[in-house]
Amino acid sequence: MSVKNQLTKDELTLHFIATGLMNYIQQHIEYGNPIKLPYPAPLQKGLNMLVLLCLERNRKPPQGIPEVISWCQDKAIPELGLNLPSEFYTKTDRLLNKHFFTVTGFCEDWACVESDVEDELTEQALLRDVIGTCRERNSQLGYEAFRRLFIEKPVITELELHQLRIRNIELSPLMEQIKSAYEPASPVHCFDGHFFCCSNCGSLLLKDNEGNLICEHECCPIQEDKTGRKIRKDDGVLSLKRGLKRYITLPGLAELRLVKKLKKLKLEPELWPNFDSYDLRIVFPDNEAWAVDVKDWSNPFLLARRAEPFSKKPPWTKAWFVFPNERKKQRPDYLRAFRNYCSILDKQTKAEFENQFIIQVKNKLRITHNA
Repeated sequence: MSVKNQLTKDELTLHFIATGLMNYIQQHIEYGNPIKLPYPAPLQKGLNMLVLLCLERNRKPPQGIPEVISWCQDKAIPELGLNLPSEFYTKTDRLLNKHFFTVTGFCEDWACVESDVEDELTEQALLRDVIGTCRERNSQLGYEAFRRLFIEKPVITELELHQLRIRNIELSPLMEQIKSAYEPASPVHCFDGHFFCCSNCGSLLLKDNEGNLICEHECCPIQEDKTGRKIRKDDGVLSLKRGLKRYITLPGLAELRLVKKLKKLKLEPELWPNFDSYDLRIVFPDNEAWAVDVKDWSNPFLLARRAEPFSKKPPWTKAWFVFPNERKKQRPDYLRAFRNYCSILDKQTKAEFENQFIIQVKNKLRITHNA
């Protein structure tokens, strides 16, 4: 059964509204394009469904899309009039950020409950093309360099992009794909002729209602006015496309953190083995191998629905879904929720936050050394 067929009317309504908001915000707000009618079709469909549900339940429905958009920024999910399982959201979850006009991670998750939407957002065609090029050249190092670039440089200048072709031999064959992955930074991020980057994740900063610069990613641990890199507008600032930031940059930060911690334990983890069969492969002194897939979703229930079994190539003894530590701070029941709703967990496939996963690694090393 497809994910779409599993959704209730209320869940479908939320999905269409979230998808429509993604389209609306991205085209008209983030990219600075003028607002044009008609509104995105998913947003209109979501409105129609919400109106019917409100009327059936003797609730006052929204009077058109502008009011729906206002609701999504002003109201938390429990106030929208949808009958959703209480564990599907927290009391503070919203579809639009309160402090600036962008979608939330919660909204992104609900926009991605159908695979065709996710494929569009994550630029799957681009990734398949890159993997194909790297396979043809038998260049695992080229694929690793490509992934690291998107994690370490979600913001780049036109000059830096040009210099990559000259200075990085591994990336040279991938330059056309890399260029297509970036787009001009939105003017909403520009203040006093400059773009400012987050000192933690490197993404662009936005101004909240009080004029403070904060990271565009709500789960970023640095949310106060702490700026990293400052780039002049005239330098030709480019930002990684939204889908690539969501599915490569954000989980990639946790992936690289894990690599550093594992190397301190005298292990040599392999990143994205076999051209991204999974995220990390760890081989212990006794030759037991663990596979790791880092997931960074706002909603653990939707993630559990979308989780797929690990590839068996390269082989592993135990597999782990690992979540960034920030998700635990954001939602204390995150791990329990994922475990309860994920149907593929078993004795060989587990789930943990990154800090607890490292404890599991240390326990495994202790047992191996004592054997």
